[in-house]
Amino acid sequence: MPPRAPELRPYRIFAWTLWGILAAVPAFLLIRSVVLDLYGRPPPYVRGAVSPSRCLGDLERLFAELNSELWTASARGRTPAEAAAGFNRWALRWEHDLEDVQARCALDGAATDPTRAALAEAAAHLTDLRAAYVAHMDRFVDQGGPEAKATREALERARALLKSQ
Repeated sequence: MPPRAPELRPYRIFAWTLWGILAAVPAFLLIRSVVLDLYGRPPPYVRGAVSPSRCLGDLERLFAELNSELWTASARGRTPAEAAAGFNRWALRWEHDLEDVQARCALDGAATDPTRAALAEAAAHLTDLRAAYVAHMDRFVDQGGPEAKATREALERARALLKSQ
């Protein structure tokens, strides 16, 4: 290999530096992205910056959704066990929504503002109500399951008899 020209040394240093920067920036961005995905990103909102009226609206919406889902879950499932499983899956997503509202509205129970304290109490009652509804669905499976199965079988027999006539 022929010796390198010493007068071109500053250009080689510049080229290698430029190459290093161009390689380091994407590597840094990739590592940063992986770390943020693994350890979570900060929420895109300022904690407690949401108005109490919006927090109240979100809690009322969650309350209505919880009540509505309890009464419609049994209609969607073919069996009580399927209905309870569907309700439990839905309730987990609902719980995440409630936690999001609690975080956005700073309803962690340490609020000094009486309005936020009342909202925190309502959020706590929603959590308790969700647990009671899950227990209700479990009892529905245990107690109503055999009766619902017998009713469904009787309806299917009646449908088959009607079709055969």
